[in-house]
Amino acid sequence: MFIVGARTTVNLLLLGETGTGKSTWINGFANYVSYETLDASEEAGGFFPISATFLHMSHETYDQRVITTDKRVHHGDHTAGHSVTQKPRTYSFTHGDLTINLIDTPSWPVRYRRH
Repeated sequence: MFIVGARTTVNLLLLGETGTGKSTWINGFANYVSYETLDASEEAGGFFPISATFLHMSHETYDQRVITTDKRVHHGDHTAGHSVTQKPRTYSFTHGDLTINLIDTPSWPVRYRRH
């Protein structure tokens, strides 16, 4: 039953293989509900509830550069292809009378999957 003026809660469980972008999607959603515009998000430096680190290689010089939302990460700290999410975690956001719970899950090791 939906009651006008009452707080509504939506729970979204995110499932997928390592590297499919579950945590990245949560970071994007966090910025979407936190800022009025993309420009405002960029100006503020963004909001990243989940630390993200990427390795970028220049197509011209082939130099590698670490791009991260975590200022404690340095060039040698980056390990490509490893899952960031180690256990399920809920990230809650409010928007008006709506509470949105995004549940980030780790990937299951291949040996535990059914075929």
